[in-house]
Amino acid sequence: MLYSLSGLSRSSLFRSASFTNKRSNAMLVIAAGLAIAAASSTASARFAIQEGQASQSTQSLDVQSTTSPATDNEGAAILTDSQERSIGGSLSLYGGHIFSHDLDDGGDVAITRAGAKASITFPIATRNAFTVSLGAEGSWYDFSNTTGFGAGNAEPWEDIRIYSSEASYFASLNDRWSLILGASIESGMEEGADFNDSLTYTGLVGATYSVSKSLSLGLGAYFGTRLEDDAYIFPIPFIQWQIDEKWRLGSRPSTRGGRFALSYQATETVAVFAFAGFESRDFRLDDEGANADGIGRDRRIPVGLGVDWSPNPQISVDVIAGVDAWSQYTLDDSDGDEISEQDGEVAPFIGAQIAFQF
Repeated sequence: MLYSLSGLSRSSLFRSASFTNKRSNAMLVIAAGLAIAAASSTASARFAIQEGQASQSTQSLDVQSTTSPATDNEGAAILTDSQERSIGGSLSLYGGHIFSHDLDDGGDVAITRAGAKASITFPIATRNAFTVSLGAEGSWYDFSNTTGFGAGNAEPWEDIRIYSSEASYFASLNDRWSLILGASIESGMEEGADFNDSLTYTGLVGATYSVSKSLSLGLGAYFGTRLEDDAYIFPIPFIQWQIDEKWRLGSRPSTRGGRFALSYQATETVAVFAFAGFESRDFRLDDEGANADGIGRDRRIPVGLGVDWSPNPQISVDVIAGVDAWSQYTLDDSDGDEISEQDGEVAPFIGAQIAFQF
């Protein structure tokens, strides 16, 4: 699911041998299945299931409207009453590259990402379901000639890992109302950081209302902790609208941001889509160097286009390209006090994802 990456820089070659090796390893992983995907993201914006087919929903905290007949490919299906209900699962493999872009006070940065997410859904009663998910993502940052992060912070961070464990419950209350509950634990950390100091916790509560067979609306809220910062709560909208047989509008909130996507079903197996969203990542830095045990924060607004190819209901492949219209990198000390904040120039990206349903 991914939907943010960024494009080619004025110097697309990475400037250090150590980072080149890391990038090569990442691209080998991508070649094995972690296809280039949106940096943040993920952009599996598939909205292709027609009326009368199985209703599906993303049953992790990265959730969208659960009453709609279409879904992101990271969730397992919730079948209609007329179909056999059994344990289902999904696996998404993704990767991506944000090409080099300038920072406010000098220097530039490029990012390569790769990750995977697996989910298992257990049907409960007639139309309810419980889902558990595990995810992992690696990000390789290549800062070059940066001066805005202070003395000793020319490369404020390098290799970042994010691990997540999620559980969620979907309940169909009646023909129109559905309830969504969820909780997650996430670790965001640079290599060498203390794992216990990298943990954050998130909860989700939301409800959706099926206005008609083609339109579902809803509202929910995420609430949780942040690294060395105040706890937060923010509202999230749900919308799934099958405008006609070809066009579809949908939202996909997640614990690290969210997106809206408009898709067009060009053929039975191919859909094209446009998307815009927001991505956020926080992570604990390693315990050495000028900012030992500090915090890194990465924010961005990706906008782009994509193509989804679904040769059968079990496999979907997405390819995307676009720009990060805005990005921001913040370096905090170990107590969460800001050291520096750098905005990035507009950066193009490319990406892809492959998803399997079981």
